[in-house]
Amino acid sequence: MRRDAAGCRPCRGGDRPSGPPDPGTPLTDPPTDRPPRRRAGPCRPGPGRTGRGIDVRVQRCAAGRRGGAAAVEMALVLPVFLALIFGTIEAARLGMVTQLLNVAAREACRTAVLPGQTEAAVRGRIDSALIGSGITPAIRISSPAGDWTTAPAPNRITVRLSVPFDQVSWLGDPFAFGGRDVVAEATMSSEKDG
Repeated sequence: MRRDAAGCRPCRGGDRPSGPPDPGTPLTDPPTDRPPRRRAGPCRPGPGRTGRGIDVRVQRCAAGRRGGAAAVEMALVLPVFLALIFGTIEAARLGMVTQLLNVAAREACRTAVLPGQTEAAVRGRIDSALIGSGITPAIRISSPAGDWTTAPAPNRITVRLSVPFDQVSWLGDPFAFGGRDVVAEATMSSEKDG
């Protein structure tokens, strides 16, 4: 590698004199035979101006020109994305309410088949199974023998619970399952003596 008289290596820009510049010389870079360095990345040099012999370039980023395209893409994708998110939330809530009603119907039916049970006892069992859920279902207890409180074994007793999904939706006004009822039913054989 070449070194000057003081033992210094030449600068990248070419053969620059080492030491401070003379007071009478202009502050310019010496001409080089290398092409100017290009900046890496998505930015490209824009219109420039020169001053003191140094080329000062204003950088304009190509990403700024894609702002309109990104807004259009977002306008197309966002409604589909939100519909998927809200649909997932509604489907999860529907499954949760269905499971809670199934458990409550099964517990109520276990109470209804026992001797000496009343509708108040069955309703209390449903309320205890659904405590903290905010669900208040409509209850229907039936038996093919007529009155379920006196239906002898082996007649079946059916407890049916239903609630409108509009009342239990987390989204307020559901858009996927609105106007539908969530229904659960349990049937067991009576244990009452005839």
